Amino acid sequence: MARTPDTLLVCGVGDVHGRLDRLAELVAGFEAHLGTPFDLLLQVGDLGAWPDHDKVDKATRRHGDAGDFAAWRRDGRAWPRPGLFIKGNHEDFDFLARHAGAEVLPGLRHLPGAGVFEVGGLRIGGIGGNFSPSDWPREARNLRDRARRHYTHDEVGRLALQRFDVLLTHDAPADAPLRTRQRGYVIPTEGLVDLPYRCGANLHLFGHHHQRVVYRRGLVDVHGLAIVGEPGALAAFRYEGKVRVPQYLGDWPPAPEAAP
Repeated sequence: MARTPDTLLVCGVGDVHGRLDRLAELVAGFEAHLGTPFDLLLQVGDLGAWPDHDKVDKATRRHGDAGDFAAWRRDGRAWPRPGLFIKGNHEDFDFLARHAGAEVLPGLRHLPGAGVFEVGGLRIGGIGGNFSPSDWPREARNLRDRARRHYTHDEVGRLALQRFDVLLTHDAPADAPLRTRQRGYVIPTEGLVDLPYRCGANLHLFGHHHQRVVYRRGLVDVHGLAIVGEPGALAAFRYEGKVRVPQYLGDWPPAPEAAP
């Protein structure tokens, strides 16, 4: 892919759940497919940040082990490209609180709730965690223990006062067309649909539901990313020039072709 000096190539990354070795393979394959390296990897939560396997939550144990994060951190392995991530609902929240705004692996910075960070002239804002109707009215600083896996109205309010280009959330906005067993199902989240408009963002990436969905809401491109290992776990975007409008380049791994 031809690039100009002011090109910024960004890759959105879905839920990893500790499969960092697999992610590194996917990034390398996607870069080979595009013919150029990424400048920035943006991960939408459930990275699987468990530096101590004794603290892994029950849900993670139920679906497998804690993955590669502890080994990567012990060995000082770097995130495949410079990147940011937000918390999901399956992480070590004590660890993330100690690393708010800091690197958890070489090249990978934790973007805390209501945080904004700039890379290459691109501003990224984030709201980690999933929605809970009981914790939504509370303040984030008052959440304890596992309640810290949720986002709150005050985080959304604080982020809405800032300006940025890309919004990362772990949970989906309420209008996301997710596959469900019920017709007309509405995702019971609050505060995420109009957040990009309030902040001037034109790209919204989310995860949590392990589904690849793409739609457009006004001037905002919304992409739900699949879990790492499934088609559509990674999505690439090119920003070029001073006007920060994302050009969608495709998914990786690609969906298998339909049988004839």
